Amino acid sequence: MSVSKEKIFDWRRTRRFAKLCVVFTLVAFLFAAVYKSLLAPLLVSMFLCYLLLPLVKRLETYKIPRLVSIFTIMALLSGIIAIVSFKVAPLVYFQALALFKLIPESFAAVSNKWIPAVERLVVEWGLMKAGAAHSFFEGLKIMSRIEAHFERGLGGIVNTGISLAGGMINLGLIPFFLFFFLKDYQAITDGLWSLVPKDLIPPTRSVTHRINLTLRSVLKGQATVAGILMVLYVIGLSIVGIQSAVIIGLVAGLCRIIPYLDVLVGAVLSTIVILSDFGGFGQVFGVIIVFLVVQALDGAVITPQIVGDRVGLHPMAIIISVIAFGNWFGFWGVLLAVPIVAIAKSLFVAAKPYYMASATYQAPWMYNPSPPPVPGERIEDGVKPGPV
Repeated sequence: MSVSKEKIFDWRRTRRFAKLCVVFTLVAFLFAAVYKSLLAPLLVSMFLCYLLLPLVKRLETYKIPRLVSIFTIMALLSGIIAIVSFKVAPLVYFQALALFKLIPESFAAVSNKWIPAVERLVVEWGLMKAGAAHSFFEGLKIMSRIEAHFERGLGGIVNTGISLAGGMINLGLIPFFLFFFLKDYQAITDGLWSLVPKDLIPPTRSVTHRINLTLRSVLKGQATVAGILMVLYVIGLSIVGIQSAVIIGLVAGLCRIIPYLDVLVGAVLSTIVILSDFGGFGQVFGVIIVFLVVQALDGAVITPQIVGDRVGLHPMAIIISVIAFGNWFGFWGVLLAVPIVAIAKSLFVAAKPYYMASATYQAPWMYNPSPPPVPGERIEDGVKPGPV
């Protein structure tokens, strides 16, 4: 006779494990609240440690001391960043500056050129009378006010120099934190595992292993996909001949870390450039084709090959989660929404078989079957009509 999972599953230990997870989550939130000002460099350092740790371990297998491995990797990483910065940073800076200058020009072009053109077409095609069309489109000419607000916003950005300086200091802390995370990773993890009760170590290791697989797919996968899309967007928009193609491609590709945001941001920036310096409808169709081709490659080849189906979140679930987490936690909520929801889904998938094997889900008769019918009786549709 087989024994169901529900019979052998230790629900008491499961409840203790759930309490342990709640405690660790509360401690993590408390830590984030206390060290809020250092949260950005800490998270970036943890992410880089997560990426570089396998390489450090690989070098250790070749009998290279851990400190030597860490210094070598960080020196190479710093060199690559420095070379890329000296080669790319000036181009990105000047294109970003040009893009900022084009924004008020696009507002003016919409008010002075595009809205009057659309108004004439509406009147010529007989869709609206001239007076009604003029009143309607005059109400749309709010671009001058938007432009004024935008210019005041740029002035406000200039006044945030102190905040930017603080941000640069935080960036300087990233190599410092990264070094100690790589150096003391084993000591940190051993210290955390020592806090887990002995009987809860097996389920905890199972859950952390599943979370590790999910994070590896989401974090490393999304970062790799974003890097590839940066290159594709820059190449495609440069071929089309759009101004500031490099900065638009880099920003759009970077926004791919949050799924589907690259299309929105890239489309908005491209529209600003096109409205301010219209190069013909061929250029418009070219930009549309670039985004369609890149999205097709991303959906059919890039993301399936790099991220795989381990995450498997529905697009609607991603959009709703990003909006909801952003509303609750601001920028960090938007950034962490997908990893958190992906982890929650993987844990749900792991727990689902036990739930489906439990008495809560199964019908009672599966655990307490009815006795066999008495001889001389027949059962049809649950009715006992009596002796035959």
